[in-house]
Amino acid sequence: MSDKTAILGRIKEYYDFNTDSELADFLGIQRSTLSNWTKRNTIDYDLVFSKCEQIDKNWLLTGSGSMLRESKTNHTEIQKTSGLTSSKNIDNQNENSNNNANTQENNLLITTLLERLEKQSEVIGVLKSENKQLRNQLAEKNQGNRTKFR
Repeated sequence: MSDKTAILGRIKEYYDFNTDSELADFLGIQRSTLSNWTKRNTIDYDLVFSKCEQIDKNWLLTGSGSMLRESKTNHTEIQKTSGLTSSKNIDNQNENSNNNANTQENNLLITTLLERLEKQSEVIGVLKSENKQLRNQLAEKNQGNRTKFR
């Protein structure tokens, strides 16, 4: 997944914010929290998604696709007034559209979580290696101390 600062940048782009302070105010967080997110490359997805409901989540996360979520209401009204489909078909189309949007959002979240899991696994591997090295160094020191006292 992309850099979290890129996601924050896309929010600033959409809302035409010029400063991080404007973004922090919009999100309802302290400027220092936003600074920590940037330094640690983390964000509160729940907060961001709740504040940016009209922004397409795929665009927000990846920068790809349309910036705005499709307005299902406008699409439905156009169909109803044009007489192209029945009300039942429109309801089915809206349900399918909602399911597709939820599936896409879920897939993006799953991808994000899998990437986070992969990074954490890498960190665990490094920590295990460092732990093994430290244990070996400790064993060598302990063995050296035993030799001195004999």
